[in-house]
Amino acid sequence: MEPAFKVNGKYTEEEYVRFMRFLVRGQGRGRRSFIIWLCVFSAWLLLSLILYWDVVSVLIPLACLALYLWTMTIGLDRRLRRNFRKNKLQANLEYELSFFDDHYEGVASTGTDNIPYEKMHKILETPTNIYLLLTPGQGSILRKDDLPEGALEFLRKVKETYKL
Repeated sequence: MEPAFKVNGKYTEEEYVRFMRFLVRGQGRGRRSFIIWLCVFSAWLLLSLILYWDVVSVLIPLACLALYLWTMTIGLDRRLRRNFRKNKLQANLEYELSFFDDHYEGVASTGTDNIPYEKMHKILETPTNIYLLLTPGQGSILRKDDLPEGALEFLRKVKETYKL
């Protein structure tokens, strides 16, 4: 059987960080989490100002907010880059994905995979990438720039057909 299309890619550090950042921050729902935490810290700060009005009670919520922001931005990226560099098996791994009507096949130097669409967890789309999730934290990365013409529509149709 001939595939509908094939995609060649490379598992780079930048793509890995972008993918994991997307997953860790709630698959696009990270803004909601950030707004909730911002409201909590603001309320804490306001109550500290009203009830105690001293430097320590004001600095504690500000320090917690700063720590949260660092953890979800710079700290997260540093951890992800370190994890990518530790994984010698996947660092800069080149792969080829072939898409068929009912499954896709992945070929890399580490082995071959045959994944039926019905067994997949989700297909997620961002402005730059398509993520084919096998589990909530594991999947394949497709750059939209690497997709041949018609591939994006094919993947959207698969997502709709299999309710991914």
